[in-house]
Amino acid sequence: MKILQPAHNKPATQVENWKQIKKEAQELRQFIKAGPFEGDYQSAYAISHAQVSEAPLHFFVINEELEKGQLKKWFGSWCVFNFKILETDDPVSWLEACMSFPHRKPKNTDRFYKIKAEYRIPFLWWSRKVTRRLKELPAFICAHEDDHAHGRNIYNK
Repeated sequence: MKILQPAHNKPATQVENWKQIKKEAQELRQFIKAGPFEGDYQSAYAISHAQVSEAPLHFFVINEELEKGQLKKWFGSWCVFNFKILETDDPVSWLEACMSFPHRKPKNTDRFYKIKAEYRIPFLWWSRKVTRRLKELPAFICAHEDDHAHGRNIYNK
């Protein structure tokens, strides 16, 4: 598995069920853990399936090892799919980078400090719907990966 370059900007297709993405999600989980990545960034907070597939599905995998494992706790899982942002607050400027552009410098991007998001996470053999209020880093990650799922990135918004 590798990050596609150049980024294709194709919108992701909604996931029908956990079984549909389980194998690719597990491969992406191993990919993000294995690192290091090409370019200036050695690790990623999360990677969207849209960044590694020509036929993107609407999910992303978080790096369970960063932030002392807090990312998994904040999201409720290492894999998040069919997410949507339901509510936002006022945007703040956030300096962020993107693994799809490993040699570009981070860019100031307007992101919401707090969001309310709805998504699905794996649960045993199926999935469950989660609605959470996220703030700070988890909110920024969700918005960044939401951009990828909609065929956008921080450099072409």
